[in-house]
Amino acid sequence: MVRLDPCMLCSAPCCKDYTVTTTSFDVLRISKRSKIPAGKFARIVECTLLNKDPQTVIRLSDGDFPEGYMLIIKSHPCFFLDIHNKCIIHDYAPHSCTRYPFNIAGEMNARFCPALSKILFKIQGPMLPLEPYMKEINAYRELVQEWNDNPGRHHECLEWFLQKSAKWKF
Repeated sequence: MVRLDPCMLCSAPCCKDYTVTTTSFDVLRISKRSKIPAGKFARIVECTLLNKDPQTVIRLSDGDFPEGYMLIIKSHPCFFLDIHNKCIIHDYAPHSCTRYPFNIAGEMNARFCPALSKILFKIQGPMLPLEPYMKEINAYRELVQEWNDNPGRHHECLEWFLQKSAKWKF
C-alpha cells in the first residue's frame, strides 16, 4: 500500500511557528545524514513549553537560577524548512516531527493541519510507529537523568549529549 504524506499538503504552520523539540539521538541522525554540524541547527534553550515532558528537562550548573532547559531544532521557522514550506530532512526528521500530530498516548492533535491532512492522518496514523519512538525517548530520558545528577555548564551540554548518545544502538 502506498502511503500518502499528509505533511506535503500543508503550509507548515507547526514548523514555522512552534518550537521543534528533539533528542540528542535525533540531532546525531540529522547531522550524519545532512552533513551539517549539530551546533548549526540544534541548541539548548530555556524551557518555555507549558506541556513539556519533565523527564527531558535539562538542568545547567551555570547561572543563579535552577531553570530548566531543553534541546531543540532552531525554530521559528524550523531550520530545515525550505522557501516552499517543505521539510528538507523529512525522511530523517526528529521523531517528534514524524510522530506529529499524534502524542505518546496515540491521541491526535491536528488543529494546525488542513482538513485533507487530518483525514489522511486519521486513516494512516503517524509516520513513525510508537515503539521506536518510545525506545529513543526512554533512552534520552536516561541521559537527561544522568546529566541532571551532575549538571554541567551550558557550553558543555550539547557535546556531552551527542557523545553519550553515539554509544547507544537502536
